[in-house]
Order: sequence, then structure tokens, then C-alpha cells
Amino acid sequence: MVEWKKLGEVASIVRGNRVTKSDLIENGRYPVISGGFSPLGRINQYNREKDTITIAQYGSAGYVDWQNELFWANDVCYSVYPQGDLNNRYLFYVLINQQCYIYTLRTNAVPAHLPLKSLQDVDIPVPSIDEQTRIVGILDTFTASIENLKQQIAQRRKQYEHYRDQLLDLEGKEGVEMKTLGETCDFVRGPFGGALKKEIFVKEGFAIYEQQHAIYGLWSFRYFIDETKFSEMKRFEVKPGDILMSCSGTMGKTSIVPTDCVKGIINQALLKLTTKNVVSNRYIKLFMDSQWFQDALKKQTAGGAIQNVASVTVLKDLAIPVPSLPEQQRIVSVLDTFEASIANLEQQLAQREKQYEYYRNKLLKFD
Repeated sequence: MVEWKKLGEVASIVRGNRVTKSDLIENGRYPVISGGFSPLGRINQYNREKDTITIAQYGSAGYVDWQNELFWANDVCYSVYPQGDLNNRYLFYVLINQQCYIYTLRTNAVPAHLPLKSLQDVDIPVPSIDEQTRIVGILDTFTASIENLKQQIAQRRKQYEHYRDQLLDLEGKEGVEMKTLGETCDFVRGPFGGALKKEIFVKEGFAIYEQQHAIYGLWSFRYFIDETKFSEMKRFEVKPGDILMSCSGTMGKTSIVPTDCVKGIINQALLKLTTKNVVSNRYIKLFMDSQWFQDALKKQTAGGAIQNVASVTVLKDLAIPVPSLPEQQRIVSVLDTFEASIANLEQQLAQREKQYEYYRNKLLKFD
């Protein structure tokens, strides 16, 4: 037998206490849970116990979370406390299962917020306490498995970064020459001066490569130009094997253009590197992804809220160690093995998350 009750009938919902950014402490003991997806910062006091359900009131209004440690609930954070025979963890899974619906309860005001009354009116299925415990046991098993996979992925990524930086530490070694990036690659920065205005775009034609292609390596396109415009901007043409680097906002992210790429040109937010015969594109990409290059890139930024690469000339003058092509291939091969291992774990994680969502929906679907 399952009863349906309003959240306000089976739980108390309490707002937190205001903390401002000036109150935060760099190495504080307790996280401050506010209106975002992650903590606002840390302080040395707490006002909530661990194992508490929180829901953002402002900011990412409606976001449901579970706090594993003592924390400070800010004034734009709801804490939810079940009453009577209602399992705390069970209620969390019910609310997570209704996450999309809870988001729809946000107001259209600026800033958007989740009214208390709307949250209190959310319908909650309440089966017997034994059934709640059974459901929690199943879903906690899935959750633990997912967290374990996430930890494995994080650990494997750290190993990859460690070995990448170690393998690329070649300066001064036998058979290794120091060459500038300008000696190993041809550089082309995307067109400036409003050359790619939306009024010149067409529905079909030659693709415009954007920042998202460098950041995510996903090869779908939103904008196109006609053949006449493409001919005028031939120097910006993208070809298979080119390295694309984001140059604005999220800087320094790189992707290699696939062999079956769509014909097109880069936009103003991209830098295109075409490797010369002395290096492989995969080897250069490894260097551009390394902490060494990212640190060097940060020193060459300009702009206000949106940072941009200030000088391509300076990037061209950065010297990197260049071993023989067979040694480059060996390094790439070693790191490819790590990447394949990470990709396999990520695939397992995606499958496990789908299983978890399927069973959560199935277990919490009461007539």
C-alpha cells in the first residue's frame, strides 16, 4: 500500500543562514552550500549535520543534492528533513527522480528562484518503511558502484597526466633537438574584423569551425558560407590532421581534425596549427595539452571578463624538445593506451548510470 502525500506534510523545509563571500576562509573546515552546483567556499563553522538533503532556492534553483559532511547552509539553500516513518535516503532518491519537474517550479523572475510553497506541494509516494529500505539498498548499491568508477577514472587521469609530463621531459636527452612551435607547425589565427557576420551565412555550404570543435572534438556544425566566400578565405581552410586550439574564453583546448572532416574554415576564436614533416600532430597535441604549455598560455592572455590569446608570435617562439619520429610515435602509443583505458572506464560509467536511472524510475514508479 502506497500513500501519496505532499512534501510539506512529510518533511520540514528549512532555509539556511546568510554567509557572504567576505566571510569565506581559504582553508575553512566546512563547505558553504548555497545556490550553485558546487560549494560557494568554506568557513570554520557549520549549521547542518551530514546526510542532509539540500535544494537550491536561487541560482541553480531546484537543484537537489545530498551532503556527505557537516556543512553551512546559506540563506538560499533549503535543507529538507523527513518526519515520521520516512527514510531520509529514500526521500532523496524520490526528489532526485523528480529533479526535472522540480526545475519547472522555478519562477520566471530575475533572478529565478524556487518558492517554498511550490516545493511543499511536490507529491511524494510513501510506501512501508520496509519497502523504502529495500529500495534504498538497491539504489545505494548502484550509487556506490558509480562513485567507485568515478574514482577510478580520476585516478587513471592523474596517472595519464603524470606519465605524459614525464615522457615529454626530454630536454637535453640524446637525439633530441629543441625547436620552436613555429619551426614545427604553420600557424593560422581565425579571421578578425567581423569577417564572419551572420548575414553572410547560408543553410548549406562550407562549414564554420567554432570553439566547441576544439573544446569537445564533436564535429557537428551550425553555420555555413557559400563557395565565393570560402574562396576569399582559403587561408583559413581546415584540413584533415590540423590541430584546432580555442583562443577565447575557454583557452588552450585542442582537437585534431579527423580524416573525414567537413570542408570549411575556422572562425575568429580558433588557432589552426598544421604540423611540418619533423613532427606528428599527435605529439604536438600532447605538448599543447600539457601543464607546461597551459601555464605558458596563461601568460599570454588579454581582455576583461572573456580572456583571449594576446600574441600568437610568442606562442610560435616557445621551444619544445623534438625526438625522432619513431620516438614520438612510441610516446604517443604509450599514452594512447592510457586514453583507451580511461575511455573504457567512461563507457562503463555511462552504462552504469543508465542502469541506475532505469531502476530508480522503475522502483519509484508507484500506481
